[in-house]
Amino acid sequence: MIDRKAREDTALALKKLLDGKMTNFEFEDAIPDTNDPVVWAIFSSIWIFYDDFDEHRLLGKDGLSNEMRTKADRWILFLLSDLDYKWPKIDHPGVRPLKHSLINKLLGTAKREKNSWIQVTIAYGHLWHLKTTMK
Repeated sequence: MIDRKAREDTALALKKLLDGKMTNFEFEDAIPDTNDPVVWAIFSSIWIFYDDFDEHRLLGKDGLSNEMRTKADRWILFLLSDLDYKWPKIDHPGVRPLKHSLINKLLGTAKREKNSWIQVTIAYGHLWHLKTTMK
């Protein structure tokens, strides 16, 4: 389901965050509540670009590399499109779920997933994923 207003609001907030005109906390507060899966996918992916403990702008030492900025700009283009989001839900991008934590391993409660989706990159307005088999 495409939620045009939510996508436009998210695109604007993301542009402000990337341009250093909005802090990371302001960005998180600006993300609309929606069922459009691309808004959630982008929100779930962008947080790995900043420190979510301290409020700051993506400038200077906290800024993105040119490569990461280019990829994030493609997210904005996707948000401004009317394309459906057709990829699997992104869970825990950039981090391993708690079930993989040291505590769970020590307690013997960790179970390895047979298949997992790893977000590889965003190219030409499309999210690309690589399916891997964990042994």
